[in-house]
Amino acid sequence: MEPTEIIVNLATSAVSLVVAYLSKGAKEVAKGAGQEAGKTVGVAAWKKATELYESIKTKFSGEKTAAEALEGLAKVPDDVDAQAVVRSQLITIMKQDNAFAKQVAILLTDAVDSNVDTVFHTNIAGDVGKFVQIGVVHGNVNI
Repeated sequence: MEPTEIIVNLATSAVSLVVAYLSKGAKEVAKGAGQEAGKTVGVAAWKKATELYESIKTKFSGEKTAAEALEGLAKVPDDVDAQAVVRSQLITIMKQDNAFAKQVAILLTDAVDSNVDTVFHTNIAGDVGKFVQIGVVHGNVNI
């Protein structure tokens, strides 16, 4: 994989996690229920998502356009155009700063290790009669 491809993949993954964090957690924090939000999404997952968001926010603070893009995303996390702008800014900055790109990669790896992808991406909608969530299965399963 080419270095540019790696950076694009890192940026895409980082934005996905930040969007999930902002959508699920920041609303609760704004309501003054940060501790409850932390319990709901899992302490380790919450911590890793927070670290990633704060790391990006700190790095973007030195770049006006990037900081404004992240602020816009924080206001409306589900806006795909805002996500694209943050992803673009993140790609540009990571291409210029290898140390920051490595930091993002480490934070994303740590997030995966804390099962943040499972915690943040479980969405259920509609009329669910029977719901079973299974992690790793060894052997037969009868439901």
